[in-house]
Amino acid sequence: MKFKRCEFGHYYDPSKYDRCPHCFARSSGVEAEYTVAKRPVDERVMQAYDLDDYDAPAPSPRAAAAAPVAPAAQAAPAAQAAPQPVERPAAPVAPAAPVAPAAPVAPAAPVAPAAPAPMPEAEDSVTVARLARDTGINPPVGWLVQITGANKGKAYEVHAERNTIGRSSAMDICLKGDLGVSRDTNGVLSYNPRNRSFHLIPGEGKAILYVNGQELLSPQELNAYDCIEISETALLFVPLCGERFAWEDLKDD
Repeated sequence: MKFKRCEFGHYYDPSKYDRCPHCFARSSGVEAEYTVAKRPVDERVMQAYDLDDYDAPAPSPRAAAAAPVAPAAQAAPAAQAAPQPVERPAAPVAPAAPVAPAAPVAPAAPVAPAAPAPMPEAEDSVTVARLARDTGINPPVGWLVQITGANKGKAYEVHAERNTIGRSSAMDICLKGDLGVSRDTNGVLSYNPRNRSFHLIPGEGKAILYVNGQELLSPQELNAYDCIEISETALLFVPLCGERFAWEDLKDD
């Protein structure tokens, strides 16, 4: 027996079929698959069926379509980049401890000014201030004797330190009766017990002071028997204390 192969690689018995029954069944809609396997035919089968001219059938289009395609070799994953060393963050710097504010310095206590050193006194000497304190008497250091005016001949005591001159009864030397003399401080006559000197000083009054006929513009030292004029009043200066005498020169009894 000799088989025949169709153009699609099917083998059939030509004595029984005038055409390939496999292809006919497929064209008629009969679901049948007679595709010859691609494996080689056994030698004993070839001898039994006289298949000397057997050629390996070409695969049918359906078989070719159904043949699984070997997946392409999966691409090797890209070599991972060598891990870069991770920089560790620098340890946080601890904030500097706050500096405690300096304790406020207490202001130095004000130093009281030193009391002026008292003037040295001779042992058991009598000062004007001490005499006034002990006896209640303020001793004179000189006089102003009025030689003109309504109170001509009157003597006015001059004491240590400052003596104000004016028409008011509040003045140390009160020149009443002369309306040209200012009421308050027309002048000042001073005695300095330290150097035993007398000075006449212009005051704030309206009337001008004259010493020996000269206008007094600034403090001026007085000497014995100098003449002082204020308005219509003339006064003669008579000192008690000076180079020859001072209350400080006396001794206690």
